Amino acid sequence: MPTYDEVVKKMVEQNILSSQDIFFYQKSDLVNIYDSIFSWCSDELILGNNIYKLSNANFFFKNDFSSNAFAFSHTNYQLIGIHIGLIEAMHHTFFHDINMYQEKEFEEYEKTFGLVPFNTASFLFMIFSRFIFFHELGHLLQSTKYPLRYFNEKLVDGENDITFKQQLREFDADYIASFQIVIQTLAFYRESLSNNKELGKDALRQCFAIGLAAMYVFFVKMSGYQPTIYFEGKSHPHPLVRLFYISEIVKNVVVANEGFKGTYFDNIFEEVRILAYRILRSNKDEIDNSEKIIIENVRGIIAYADRLHTNARKDNNLALNFFLSQNAKQKKS
Repeated sequence: MPTYDEVVKKMVEQNILSSQDIFFYQKSDLVNIYDSIFSWCSDELILGNNIYKLSNANFFFKNDFSSNAFAFSHTNYQLIGIHIGLIEAMHHTFFHDINMYQEKEFEEYEKTFGLVPFNTASFLFMIFSRFIFFHELGHLLQSTKYPLRYFNEKLVDGENDITFKQQLREFDADYIASFQIVIQTLAFYRESLSNNKELGKDALRQCFAIGLAAMYVFFVKMSGYQPTIYFEGKSHPHPLVRLFYISEIVKNVVVANEGFKGTYFDNIFEEVRILAYRILRSNKDEIDNSEKIIIENVRGIIAYADRLHTNARKDNNLALNFFLSQNAKQKKS
């Protein structure tokens, strides 16, 4: 497989990107992290080129501060870019106080992750980074219906397509990302179980609690930039609306795939909240404000999330319907 430098150099030579757009991470303290993310994302895009008929899709780390991440589709190529600031901020969030994972909130989780090839902090970061990637991949799948579209994760309010349809596209990309995270977590659990019979169903539940905690932390931090609730009128659903429906998608997909009763996830969201609050202890104001927003607007959040889901399933231009049909075909084969 080509190296990162080879991939981005080729994009510069083809005038797809300028060298100023690109973060060259070889001298970074997180070089191994960047290497791991690049390698994994590139492998996924090779699969995407084959399964979803993407055209010459590539991944890179971007210097441009205009957005956290973006997806771009052109006739001859497609790109996913993630901003280095997002990577480094979330890595710091999960790794800056490694001793917290020895505290009582994480005690049972540490026992489980002591039996698998990941520690708790690494699993949190992995789920977060893969969710961002899969969200952008969802936008590339949408590009088969919306050609030559630039999907920026920080669109300026009042510009581009700030409509309910734009929010549907973001819900759609979140759905794809959530679905993929479930499938990958299930695969991780099954592989770990085959290598260690001490793991049981509680370990799977713990994997999803940690994964959802990663999402909780990310969206609480995002909500710090949106301190009041909104529904329509902006390019993306409010971060706490996204947190709610992502949690519901994860729960429903796990129950459907594993045949668990709905009670399997009873009280899991309280566990997730406890984990996220410990990770974000130094961000108490953000946590308190997020909690206040959820309590005061829970009915509106539930109703708006349901509206997004209902309308998305009716829109054949959205990627989730294409994705689910492809997934069904793969299961039959």
